[in-house]
Amino acid sequence: MSRTEAQYAGRVVRGAGGASRAFAAFGGRRIRELEAVVGYAPFPGTLNLRLDTPFDFEAPHLEGDVLHKAGRGEFHPRRTRLYPVSVDGRHGHVIRFEGAKYSPKYVGVIAAERLRDHVDGHVTLRLR
Repeated sequence: MSRTEAQYAGRVVRGAGGASRAFAAFGGRRIRELEAVVGYAPFPGTLNLRLDTPFDFEAPHLEGDVLHKAGRGEFHPRRTRLYPVSVDGRHGHVIRFEGAKYSPKYVGVIAAERLRDHVDGHVTLRLR
């Protein structure tokens, strides 16, 4: 299987709600910045997944500068990688801010729709 055909099993996990608030900050600036990179306006939030195996963060991806929460009430642009994926057949992008200190088995997925409405607790994530 090539890198662009990678498939992962995982489960939906709760986030802290920070992504949803960040999408709304500054009049939806993060949504506009992401739309410029991925070509669609993402739903304001991420679907958080814990994968059974580490995600390939060396896979082909898009890059852009996206608003990121830097501290208490502080937001700054931060280099961001966006990996085209599907979650149970629905298109989206894994979002990873450069320098993020998350487990390689943890990913957040953005999409044009609220993915949580279309998945159950266990999912299949595919790089596309």
